[in-house]
Amino acid sequence: MSAPSNKDPKAKLKGSVEEGMVENDETVVGYAKPPRQYQFVPGQSGNPRGRPRGVKNEATILRQLLDRKITYDLATASRERRS
Repeated sequence: MSAPSNKDPKAKLKGSVEEGMVENDETVVGYAKPPRQYQFVPGQSGNPRGRPRGVKNEATILRQLLDRKITYDLATASRERRS
């Protein structure tokens, strides 16, 4: 029978690269740590060609159309639209 080990199972990882990670030019690459060349650049959007500012989606446009007031005069049978 061997005596139980007093070593911490993670002790071997403290000074080295963690398990599942690859060392790449002084940086650690792995889960949640992409290579420096693929990280977001400060001041630049993560989706530069995404939806432009101020563009309304279909639900907003439909809501605005349905919220318009329309008056109808039965005597003259004319309609007047107020925006």
